[in-house]
Amino acid sequence: MHPMSGVGERKPRKPQPGDTTLLYLCSQILISISFQ
Repeated sequence: MHPMSGVGERKPRKPQPGDTTLLYLCSQILISISFQ
């Protein structure tokens, strides 16, 4: 039984290089929709 089992799901995962671009794209889409 590993002590790390079940902990990885609760603890926030490390931000990956693709997360910032995804967040940027999502915010741009939301902004463009809200301004229409």
